[in-house]
Amino acid sequence: RMEAARAEEERARVAEEAQKQEEQLAQKRAELKTLEEHRAAALQNLEEEERIREEKDRLAKEEAARREEEAQKRHEELERRKTEIKQLEADQQEAGRLRLEEEQKREEELQ
Repeated sequence: RMEAARAEEERARVAEEAQKQEEQLAQKRAELKTLEEHRAAALQNLEEEERIREEKDRLAKEEAARREEEAQKRHEELERRKTEIKQLEADQQEAGRLRLEEEQKREEELQ
């Protein structure tokens, strides 16, 4: 009878220990799940930050290219205007030379 009581006590103690271990295991699983959720959220944040960084880089490159294109157009327009001014100056000089020649011819004819 004592033996049966001791055996029953041992079974109860083993069952209680198994229950405690099961609860600890469930707690560890819950902690692991929380950690995995935090890790997944952190990874998602990193991916989003990387996407934002790439978008900023793309926009900066587009802006730089746009500014470069505008600067090139301004430079080309400036060169075109310089060429026009030179041509106008050459035309004015030619017109002045022709007037002077004509005046000299008239003076020669009058003499």
